[in-house]
Amino acid sequence: MAITQLKIKHVRNLNNVALRPDPAINLFVGENASGKTSLLEAIHLLALSRSFRTQHIKHVIQHEKEQLTVFGQISHSAGVEIPVGVARQKDKLIVQIGGKRIQGLNQLAEMIPIQVINNDSHKILESGPQYRRRLLDWGVFHVEHHYFGVWQRYIQGVRQRNSALKSRKGIKELKIWDRSLSDLGEQIDQLRTNYLSGLRPLFTEKLEKLAGINVDIRYRRGWDKDQSLGEVLERTFLRDSEKGFTQFGPHRADLQFYCGSVPALEKLSRGQQKMLVSALRLAQVEYQQLNSPRRCVILVDDLPAELDHYHRQAFLKLLSKDMGQIFITATEANLIQFEGLPDYKMFHVEHGEVRPAVVEH
Repeated sequence: MAITQLKIKHVRNLNNVALRPDPAINLFVGENASGKTSLLEAIHLLALSRSFRTQHIKHVIQHEKEQLTVFGQISHSAGVEIPVGVARQKDKLIVQIGGKRIQGLNQLAEMIPIQVINNDSHKILESGPQYRRRLLDWGVFHVEHHYFGVWQRYIQGVRQRNSALKSRKGIKELKIWDRSLSDLGEQIDQLRTNYLSGLRPLFTEKLEKLAGINVDIRYRRGWDKDQSLGEVLERTFLRDSEKGFTQFGPHRADLQFYCGSVPALEKLSRGQQKMLVSALRLAQVEYQQLNSPRRCVILVDDLPAELDHYHRQAFLKLLSKDMGQIFITATEANLIQFEGLPDYKMFHVEHGEVRPAVVEH
């Protein structure tokens, strides 16, 4: 899978951009505020219909414009090219795949698996568990596509149970919800556990190559490991009723990172934290591509920041080993050196305009 054609209109300072990316590596060079990150943001919009920089789409739509649009021609391994388009207004979203409008955004996410590595990557270690769950669920979804349906039914069940708790319905009535919720929750936990067992060795290998450190991933499933979810839901019924919501289940799961017995956040430098999250995301990309015919799109924004030459080169070496289609930004071309790579495309970005540049070897 690769984006072979990209058209962007009215995304921040990108007024009307059209380009044909390389199926492997694309480097965008320009000064700060030139539009480099906005270009990556547009690709993210094409893949997920939302920005990775803000939850407020009004900040992404160009000033005094009603709508932004991003169009991409997506090439698959069979040689078939499929047009994909996303149009967003402040209160309206239109997504088309193959010329047909779609409603379920999971189709879009499944079609264009995308990962983002930027200067905020380290924050996943210090942010709330929901951000780490989102990272975990991204991986499971792209390996086990039925996961989305299971998760969707589980979340719907949690909402129904919470509504019943708030209305003070009795335990007998709640047991109807609990049986279904318990089964779905156990399925989610098993799929996550299986995924992590395959991911861990890839993560360990990549982190060793990137930073020469060893970090352990610990999975907290969201309820007592010695009891079934059904038993926990029954045991905590009174406390859940008092609070008005379901306290335990896979919706409360978390990933924790440790250096020995010390949380990684307390021991690692900012640069090492960035390498940890980068190793995790690259491991997810590799594991996804080992288990799916679809290649990933990887967005890397301002890689040189906070990394010395050695760690930059270690990262680029891993990145260039057929990790998918890569879009990477930098303020200067000489900061990004793909050693031993015969060819890639480079673009200059200036005042919201993007033009091809010559790659010097």
